[in-house]
Amino acid sequence: METSKSAAQASSPQWQSTYFKRIFKTVLIGTSGVLFTALTILYATFYYTTLSYLDGVNQRFMSNTVVNIRYQTNSSYENALNAYTSSSGTILMASTAAQETEKLRAMRDIDYFIMQDPLVHSVYFYNSDTDRIYTFGYDLLQSDLDHFFDREIVSILQDPSLAPASAFARTVANSCYTTASSEVSTRMLYTSGGDVVVVNLLLDKVFGSLQSDSTAYKGASTDYLVFFNKEDPIYSNNPSSTLTADDLSALRSALSKYDWNGSFSVRLEQGRYQISVLDDAESNCQLVSIIPSSDLVTSFLSYAVLFIVIAALGGILAIFINLKISNKLYAPIGSLTRMLPDAPEQKPKDEIDYIQQSIQQTVSRLETLFEYREKHRSSNQSALLKQQLLYNRYSDDAFWEHCRQQELPCRPGDQFVLAYAYWYRSAMSDTSQDDQRMLCYALSNVFHELLDEQLSILDVPFEQNGIAFLCSFEHAPAPEKVRTVLQGIQDTFRQYFEISLSFFLSSPMQQPSALYPAMHQLQEMARYQYFYTGGVILRAEDFDPESRSAELPALPDLVQMESALRAADSDACARLLDEYFDTLQSHTFEAAQASVNMLASRLIAVMKKLQSSQPAFPAIDYHEFFSAVTGAHSAQAARQAVDLPLTRIMDYMASSDSETANLLADDVVHYLDQNFADYNLSSKSIAQEHHISVPYLNRLFKQKTGKTIALYLKQLRLERARQMLTDTNLSVEAIARKVGFENTKYFYTLFKNEFGVSPSNYRISRSLLDRPDEP
Repeated sequence: METSKSAAQASSPQWQSTYFKRIFKTVLIGTSGVLFTALTILYATFYYTTLSYLDGVNQRFMSNTVVNIRYQTNSSYENALNAYTSSSGTILMASTAAQETEKLRAMRDIDYFIMQDPLVHSVYFYNSDTDRIYTFGYDLLQSDLDHFFDREIVSILQDPSLAPASAFARTVANSCYTTASSEVSTRMLYTSGGDVVVVNLLLDKVFGSLQSDSTAYKGASTDYLVFFNKEDPIYSNNPSSTLTADDLSALRSALSKYDWNGSFSVRLEQGRYQISVLDDAESNCQLVSIIPSSDLVTSFLSYAVLFIVIAALGGILAIFINLKISNKLYAPIGSLTRMLPDAPEQKPKDEIDYIQQSIQQTVSRLETLFEYREKHRSSNQSALLKQQLLYNRYSDDAFWEHCRQQELPCRPGDQFVLAYAYWYRSAMSDTSQDDQRMLCYALSNVFHELLDEQLSILDVPFEQNGIAFLCSFEHAPAPEKVRTVLQGIQDTFRQYFEISLSFFLSSPMQQPSALYPAMHQLQEMARYQYFYTGGVILRAEDFDPESRSAELPALPDLVQMESALRAADSDACARLLDEYFDTLQSHTFEAAQASVNMLASRLIAVMKKLQSSQPAFPAIDYHEFFSAVTGAHSAQAARQAVDLPLTRIMDYMASSDSETANLLADDVVHYLDQNFADYNLSSKSIAQEHHISVPYLNRLFKQKTGKTIALYLKQLRLERARQMLTDTNLSVEAIARKVGFENTKYFYTLFKNEFGVSPSNYRISRSLLDRPDEP
């Protein structure tokens, strides 16, 4: 049996998966790359860590060297001063010359003492009183300044301003009898008596500790250069160094770039070097260590070889593991291939493609079957619910049986809440059937997504702007949570679909026969409520249609409406319409709709009357206007339909000849001239008398007269009062009341401000002027 099975497997097509080969190759390359990158990072880290360690070693070594040099040089300076203050030095530095034999003995004693210091090249004692200079060290002699061989020191002694503040490096002759010279560090020590002690220290002795670098890195050769005052080098621990003059120039440039501080790498003619600098400000000397980078790289090669060996072993291990995993992963692919039907004649080139095609074909057949079954079941469920909601088709028992057959999630004993969602997009255009189906689908998905956890929901879409949801549950959810969810749905549809969505909720029910009256109640609520406002969430128990008046709402004053249109007064027109549409909400739907129909007819009459007196009146389709207003699904839509032609008319009236405005302004001026004595006369009362708004009245009057109504009325009253003071004998109080001032004191103030004199004095002055001259 096993033999036949092996034969069958051998006869089956043995395909190889290029996908797996590509994956395995990618994994192998990626693993090797990661390993190589890790080793490179490790090597670089080790390299730079070692450089940091080497720099620290050099810095410590140079710091210790500077401390040691400073200690030794200070000791040499103290020895020279001790010799100066000794008894022998006192003999030489006396202000009066001693015997020659005594001076010679003192010079030998001092020379013997000074030569015990290996750093000293020579020491000069300068006696300022005798102007003599004594030399110890390489040569023992005395001389005056004019004949002394070290002319640089003589110049400084003759001109103390040339003396440096610290030690300085120079080349000095060993004796006046030879041409040999030495590199020395000279320090001039001034005494309180005016004498000078000059100490010359050998540079190779001072910096001799740099010759034995016992703490630096053993695998690399280290050269040290000593610079004085950041200029030319004064000492090198390796005189045979291969650094050329160009190398030194490049090195000084790099040192200046890094401000003679820290560590850095620089390329010279001989290669790349690692530089470390220590600047001793006290002695004004700079110590520079120079290490060839090639020596460091050579020292690290052993570590690099070790890293390469580790990488090779890791690569071999990765290949071994990869092959093992590949075999384990590929085994199920082969088994799955043998389970599938025989390959077609045009078989794919890869096993994975063949398996994928077979699975896709199977899934496609299953999806088609499932989709057909779901559509059939959904259609039957929707038909069952519509029959019960709209026509009360089934008894309670028959409804439960149909629910069981159609696999509806409704069981006897469940509670029901019927939710009816209603919307309207625009008063001027209805939604298409495709839009209707799309909105029902979107609303159904959102409703199920947000409430499926607590409710079993069945949706029943209707043909026009509505969808019902039958929600069944064992325990009712919190009303606050349901309201929050519905408000979120309203906000979403308002933002993305520009639709004002309303929800109407029935009371909880337990019998299927209660669905029919509940559905009709919700539809009536939607039709009634939505005429006034959209975007509501209303429960059945909160709806009381009996509280609305069945009488027809009063229409706006059409005379005022006509005046506002003629004056292009948009404020007055808007005020009349706002007051009217606000009153609609206190009336029943039927009364409000009848009133809106009547308003459309009356407005058409007003517009035709205006058209008859205006030759260039804008063309308005009155039939379309009447259909738009009377067919509006909401009060807001009706208001929008009314606003469109009225706005066009007012725009036309505002842009036409200003004769109408002038006539109106003249009427207002005449009205003020006739009624100025009225105490209650104001801009508001005048606007109401002429059926226009107060802002429009003020603007029109100011354009006509250049004055405000208040200013014009004040000046008119005061002028009439001035005439009456001259022409009548009435008292001032009576005249004030006759011209429209209730407050006599206020009249006195205005009159004096206007004419510069009180009313009484004005009357007296006028009577004197009018009196004839006496003979």
